[in-house]
Amino acid sequence: MIILTPWMFTRPLKGAGFDRVEVRFQVKLAAKVFQKKISSLWSISTAYCHLLKDFPTAVSIFWSGDFFSPKKEFNSYKEFDLVLCLTPPNYLSIPESFKGKRMHFNMSCDLNIFQQKSATYSLAESFANFSSSGSKLIGYIGTLSSRRIDYTLVKRLTQIRPKMRFIFVGKGDGLESTNYEIKHLAKRENVLLLESVDYENVPFYIRKFDACLIPYQINEANWGTCPCKFVEYCAIGKPIISTSLPGLTKFSDLAKFADSAENFADLIDQALSTKREKEINLQKKFAEESSASNFLVKIENIIPKNKYV
Repeated sequence: MIILTPWMFTRPLKGAGFDRVEVRFQVKLAAKVFQKKISSLWSISTAYCHLLKDFPTAVSIFWSGDFFSPKKEFNSYKEFDLVLCLTPPNYLSIPESFKGKRMHFNMSCDLNIFQQKSATYSLAESFANFSSSGSKLIGYIGTLSSRRIDYTLVKRLTQIRPKMRFIFVGKGDGLESTNYEIKHLAKRENVLLLESVDYENVPFYIRKFDACLIPYQINEANWGTCPCKFVEYCAIGKPIISTSLPGLTKFSDLAKFADSAENFADLIDQALSTKREKEINLQKKFAEESSASNFLVKIENIIPKNKYV
């Protein structure tokens, strides 16, 4: 199996350069040099349909990204054997004329990291000081991009729950709008932002949270997403409060959904006062089922055996 994510000399924002001649050349060169006999071809976020001509016997898998438009992009993936879909709306929007297989898919996390309970982990000193007050700690892990996070909701939430402490672990995207929001959010007394956290320490921060947030905007940038952080929160077994993202609302037994700061606050209060044994068990089972090894078994079972034997 070869998984292709091409490197590029430059990557323009518009078009992302995926159809550029040098990119196609790089991908083909990598395939020919590193993998003489390919059992399967994975194309992530962009369907490299031209590769199917070079490797006609390979199983072709298109792993759709956040901005997948099933109807507009149909010609680019219509010859693939399997399309992995992150959200139910996109899954249902794949044209009937698609001859391959389709499969619901969600992101995963490294369970080896998220299941370890090592005593030799390190937390930032600022976090230790911030969390020592005894107040409930409400956390978020991931990108701080203004095109993802609903900062209006977040700022209102920190206002109406002043006795709670909010920790945001992640980095911005360099956009001026994001930098502005981060700067102003960080000024609040009950908010802490941490930008430099090693991934292997992320589970230990989540374990300290009393509840976890996914306060994403409901917009075009997020309609097709199924955030990794959802699986990571589940792996630890924490209460999750999210906006009504199409990729997550199907998991109503694993998270609670709201689209206003007031409703977020109410659901946090409920989560902190409710016994969650059943929900925790379901969350951890979901994280296990979302492991890479389990998805590979599902993929193997859905693709005709004669395609790769």
